Amino acid sequence: MSPGKLSDHQAEVAVNRRLLGLFDDASLAEPNPVLPLRVGDWVSTSRGKVLMEADVDVITATLHVEVWDAPLPDDDTWPRTKTVPMVLESGNLSVDEIEHGTRSLGIRVPAPGLWQARLSWRTEDSRHATVRVQFWPVSGRAGTPNSS
Repeated sequence: MSPGKLSDHQAEVAVNRRLLGLFDDASLAEPNPVLPLRVGDWVSTSRGKVLMEADVDVITATLHVEVWDAPLPDDDTWPRTKTVPMVLESGNLSVDEIEHGTRSLGIRVPAPGLWQARLSWRTEDSRHATVRVQFWPVSGRAGTPNSS
């Protein structure tokens, strides 16, 4: 059976110091990821959090968050893509706009647990980027609890 999209959300977000974060609300008090540049990548993670770094100075981004019920096939149509595991203890997602603070996205995955997050970044011009984050459960199908 092919993967089914459970939800698709879009938000305009601020990118500060070339950084944009996404996190599970239960992880707010957890340590932040180190700067991606320090790990030699454009993405870094810590428990329930991911930090993305733009390739150029952009000011805003259109963030697309998709939740799928099963693993997705590879997608090489975006210039920057990385898949990372994320523990989503609450399942509620928020964005970290660095200097603009954090805010809820009003997005919830169907069940807490371990999820894969495919992060894709495309810089549109010197002021704007498009960011896509696709979540799917690590084991089983969404809607059934999975262990972290």
